Amino acid sequence: MFVSEAELGRISSFQKSDVSIRPALLMVCLLPCVLLGIARLPETFTGDQAMFVVYAERLSNGGMLYTDIWDVKQPGIFLFYLAGGTLFAFSEYGIHLFELLYWLLFAVVCLKFLRDYFSNNWLVYFVPMFTVGYYYLTAGSLQMTQVETLANLPVGFSFLLVPKLAETSGRLCWFVICLISGLSITATIILKIAFLPLVVAVSVVAVILTSLRHPKFGRAKALITFVVIWAICGVSLFLCAFWIDHLGVLEQFVYTSFVYPREATALHGGFERIAVLGSSLVWFTVTFLPLLATIAIGCIFGLSKAFRADRGISGLWEIARSKPNVVTACLLVWIAVGSCVILIQTTSWWSYHFMLLLTPLGILALKAIDHLLNSIESLRKRRLREQFTIIFLFQVAMLSAVNVFTVREIKRLYRDRNYGYENSMLGPYGDHWDQYQRVLEESRMVGDTNIRDRSMFVCSDPLYYFLNRQTPAISTNGWMPEFFVERQWRIFEEEVTGAKPDLLVVDSDCEWLIAENSVRLKQQFENEYEVILRSEKATWLRRAERVAPGEPKLRVNEIQP
Repeated sequence: MFVSEAELGRISSFQKSDVSIRPALLMVCLLPCVLLGIARLPETFTGDQAMFVVYAERLSNGGMLYTDIWDVKQPGIFLFYLAGGTLFAFSEYGIHLFELLYWLLFAVVCLKFLRDYFSNNWLVYFVPMFTVGYYYLTAGSLQMTQVETLANLPVGFSFLLVPKLAETSGRLCWFVICLISGLSITATIILKIAFLPLVVAVSVVAVILTSLRHPKFGRAKALITFVVIWAICGVSLFLCAFWIDHLGVLEQFVYTSFVYPREATALHGGFERIAVLGSSLVWFTVTFLPLLATIAIGCIFGLSKAFRADRGISGLWEIARSKPNVVTACLLVWIAVGSCVILIQTTSWWSYHFMLLLTPLGILALKAIDHLLNSIESLRKRRLREQFTIIFLFQVAMLSAVNVFTVREIKRLYRDRNYGYENSMLGPYGDHWDQYQRVLEESRMVGDTNIRDRSMFVCSDPLYYFLNRQTPAISTNGWMPEFFVERQWRIFEEEVTGAKPDLLVVDSDCEWLIAENSVRLKQQFENEYEVILRSEKATWLRRAERVAPGEPKLRVNEIQP
């Protein structure tokens, strides 16, 4: 292995109260995550990420969220892309590099605050691989850099530090922990208000169980801690609201965050999206099966052993009455409440929503292995090096046996990537590369003279904006017309009439929705625009120019399926 027997022996000899993270081992356990993250830097964007980066770039140029550009999401995701784009670049490499640093920060914090979580202390060094590494091994283009994916860090920070309150007597340290927890809750809510029940639940459980397990912490101090954490969160949210009001978009923000979701759910949520939920559940099961199976085996083995050793039902009753580990309880609450949060979003149910459960599943799977190591005598008798090797090989085997990422990655590495995107072999590639090719081919057919320096609106995939370095001419979000309510259709009409975009890209679904919901827009497109390209997926329209009598009209380019 990478680590010497002597080093591992020293780690295992530490008492829980004196466990420290070794710098050499820290680098070793982070290295696989770094390499996997670097391998995913060129990952192609899907429509969601393309929209986030286009909107973030518009914000960097003085645009205003909810007025100049509109989306149902809270500001957090756009601020994340704005930070990544500003620090590195508004591109696949820039955003994914920023995300990699974000995940490495998360891994380091988990290592520090979970170092006494496992009875086999050396297992803590597998936490980065079971969380960050697992993410980079399993997530496809659609699941990367989404709101639910990024929420793992602030949700984890909201409770991981709380048990340490029982170990400190200093007021400054106590306040710093409360401050970090409160700001983490704020960050979670700014990412998505729907996560509020989740952070409320984990923070309540963390504080209550910390006071129960550590009598010196006391109920009074627990109450004060809870009040201070949420007071910090409340003040932070108030400052955010004040800033939004200062920008003059508070009314739009309130409508977007609280009114529109109810309207959209009433019109578009429910049974019509059951098929989407079903496919997402299949994806979740296949993707997380190694972790789910490990947790299930650990639970079954542990309960069966307790049932046999403690005279049946009485043994299980004692387990139920025992004080659970604070972190384990919070992780279980995270899975339970997080699943409910996913299910109540009836207009979504996309597969990436289940990435919200990545961290608790990864850590609980490692905890199950910890219990198995303590329970199986044949493993306990092995030397520490052999245990470390067994876990490492088990981890590699379970990922390789169930997940198809490796095969997919090898195939795409040998795929022809010499196609149009900046004419570079170092350009992006990934699950969504075929869509990149299609958009680039259509753009080439339309020609630079028709695209450059023209205002553009896309009622289709935002990749049309991103790959043509364009920004939306109006605030309407053309990526989600299927979820428009009556108010948004009327805004759409007024904005098109007022802005008169020079170039339109309309896919077949959006064309049908416009015909069904806005006769005015349909007539305007027919009367004021001419088709310059029609492909299998989308139609390009240019604002009609006056043509002299007898002059031939512009020829329509056709891309056959």
